[in-house]
Amino acid sequence: MNNSGHAKGAHGYGGIWGGTPATFHHNLLAHHTNRNPRFDGGRRYSSGSGTGVGKYGADKIDYRNNVIYNWSGNSAYGGENGEYNMVNNYYKYGPATPTNRRNRIMQVSKDNATAAPNPADFGLGYGTFYITGNYVFGNATVTADNWNGGVDFDSGLSKLMVQKTTPFEAIEIPVHTAEQAYTSVLNYVGASLSRDAIDARIIGEVRNGTATYNGSISGLKGIIDKQGDVGGWPFLNTSNALADTDLDGMPDAWELANKLDPKVANAGGKDLSTAYDNIEVYIKRLRTNTTAKN
Repeated sequence: MNNSGHAKGAHGYGGIWGGTPATFHHNLLAHHTNRNPRFDGGRRYSSGSGTGVGKYGADKIDYRNNVIYNWSGNSAYGGENGEYNMVNNYYKYGPATPTNRRNRIMQVSKDNATAAPNPADFGLGYGTFYITGNYVFGNATVTADNWNGGVDFDSGLSKLMVQKTTPFEAIEIPVHTAEQAYTSVLNYVGASLSRDAIDARIIGEVRNGTATYNGSISGLKGIIDKQGDVGGWPFLNTSNALADTDLDGMPDAWELANKLDPKVANAGGKDLSTAYDNIEVYIKRLRTNTTAKN
């Protein structure tokens, strides 16, 4: 929710994402004014040690195959001192997106190191980016070359300073094109095994380029200010839990089908995989593989 009583005022933001390393893929960000996402950057919070390394390590982020819809203030921004791959994401403006920001993939930010408790802890003050393959709805020019109108810069920065022409090393995942990711994400993102009315509505709005509700205070289309803007909290139906004799989170029937003992709590065992716990295998098999090439 945007203008909902936050101490800083309107604050309908997506999220602050960071990590070293971290991969973010096949997510949907819809109906946020800003932070779609905000890349944390790292090395921005001084430890006071004077060692030049900062309190947190710099981001090393692989960000791909995400869908971003109906931002109003900004899409992604930040990234001070970090390293980023932004590959094959799908950007679709919505009714709240200003005309002059419809093509925005990234706003590269610059830190003011002189304002830090210990400026020696800072790196460059800005991130470096490998940006390619992103689809910008309604703009063939930016889709063909993401750096030709899709990337903006804080004062003092330029393409020459921040662009990388080869990707940073990252964990390999099955990769979709941006258009394939759009289809996969909208089909399977979130609690897709049994969608509730809210998720179904938002996914429909992304598909159709629409917004059903507006903010009652801000007036922004699709970006609500309070739960009453969409008719209040929904009623959620529940059902009985599946039989789980050993209370390990895996139903008896599933354990038997996979040759596990339903009377032995072995969620943390590795009977089904050398890499993943039994409960992780169970959770994974609950849903369709959203990253499969087919």
